Amino acid sequence: MFMLNRRNFQSLLVILLVVIAVEGSDANFWVQQTEVPTSRNGVARAVVSGKIYIIGGVPYSNKGGPGWSALPTVEIYDTRTKTWRKGADLPTPRIAAQAAVFAGEIYVFGGYSRGKIRGTKQHKIVEVYDPQTDTWTRTRDMPTLRSGFKTAVLDGKIYAIGGAIYDKRRDVKVATDLVEAYDPLANRWEKRASMPTKRYWINAEVIDGKIYAIGGEVLPRHGIPLADQFFTRIEEYNPRTNQWRKLRDMPMSRFAFDTVAVDKKVYLIGGYALNNGFKRVTSVDVYEPSLNRWTVIPPIPVGKVAPAVAVNGVIYVLGGFVGGTRFSQAVEAFDTGFRAVNPKDKLPTHWGELKKSD
Repeated sequence: MFMLNRRNFQSLLVILLVVIAVEGSDANFWVQQTEVPTSRNGVARAVVSGKIYIIGGVPYSNKGGPGWSALPTVEIYDTRTKTWRKGADLPTPRIAAQAAVFAGEIYVFGGYSRGKIRGTKQHKIVEVYDPQTDTWTRTRDMPTLRSGFKTAVLDGKIYAIGGAIYDKRRDVKVATDLVEAYDPLANRWEKRASMPTKRYWINAEVIDGKIYAIGGEVLPRHGIPLADQFFTRIEEYNPRTNQWRKLRDMPMSRFAFDTVAVDKKVYLIGGYALNNGFKRVTSVDVYEPSLNRWTVIPPIPVGKVAPAVAVNGVIYVLGGFVGGTRFSQAVEAFDTGFRAVNPKDKLPTHWGELKKSD
């Protein structure tokens, strides 16, 4: 039996301090960790078991700007080994699709494709990727054809929130407040309470059993002053009551940004702000719903429009558009210092070493 005497306690304390120092060494700094293999915009992204999946999109050239045809490409970054590999191609190549993870599988919703002859085609397709078998299957389509929506996973359901739908009478796309929830186990969609605000290109995150819809754009914009075309609103959805409520606004009028949730906080990253015109944003605003409070962390190195994900407390910004026709392939990482409690990663080794030294 192991006895915790003074010598063993001192050894354990030293080990714990070393672990904390190593794990927190990158905290409070953005560092470039790798580069995305393919320059592309409009990707779907997801995280499963410490791996980042970048799916679809459209190629981007620093000489010619965005390409035309949608990509089927799936690239996978292992955050543990810091290596990339390719996955099986997306069956339906799409731009601006949305991804959500349920039961270890990646669901890819909607998006659009385009061709020089047939033009742009919006999709209701939902395809599912199994990382274990590197295979795709198709499941039930979305009930409503829309673009610029956001997905969120909560209580066994995947929510499709906001975006834009086509108004046949006016022959124009209009922002919507529509919220629909997909049950992967029952393979069934149902309508939920509409958002208070109709919004296009919103962001959404889940914290403590609630969904937070953040920002977004007005559509159509004709006749609306530039300063009023982008929302600073945050609205909270409670699935138990099927109700929404308004919370404190974002600190600035910001659009084309991305969000991640870490340790019950929402991080707003990249995009543009309205400041005597469009200005790329480097500041990272952090919202804590439980306190209804905003703070900041160190800014990203370069202002850009880029997708972001979080893996075990580390935020990754995956390439991105940096202005003009320039695209950066840099993947920058910020360690928030948060770690999910998982004692099996360290304690058996350290306690075993202490036993041997006793």
